[in-house]
Amino acid sequence: MEWIIETNGFKVYRKTNATVVELPKAEYGSLANSSLERLQGMLLELADDGGPGYLVVDLSNVAFFAARFIGVLVCTWDRLEKKGQRLVLSGLRPSCAELVSVLNLEKIFDVHPTAQAALENIEQSPTPGLLLETAGLIGSLT
Repeated sequence: MEWIIETNGFKVYRKTNATVVELPKAEYGSLANSSLERLQGMLLELADDGGPGYLVVDLSNVAFFAARFIGVLVCTWDRLEKKGQRLVLSGLRPSCAELVSVLNLEKIFDVHPTAQAALENIEQSPTPGLLLETAGLIGSLT
């Protein structure tokens, strides 16, 4: 099943194992940025909606982001992690990839060069919740 919605410039694709959010070109560095507030609302809503095990954020249109943007990603990751789901970043431009690397964020986020590469990797992986259940972690976390 696949559906596509577009709201406030964000495109959301639902795949069998993942939801993909394609971010529009915007400035994600300002603390007073309305695009950042809309992004946070959308990502947290998707994290709460009980969708597939992976949420892929396609950053291929994003040239720059700052601390608050990273805070939004970490908050989304935390919400997904509590449900046994994963946050995946794709399409990082070199300056953004360097920031993610310097902050060691690839330890909590799965990072792929493109959304398509992320989806192909997800297709080959079991759902995150299944991995935790198989390892006997879900019962011990709740």
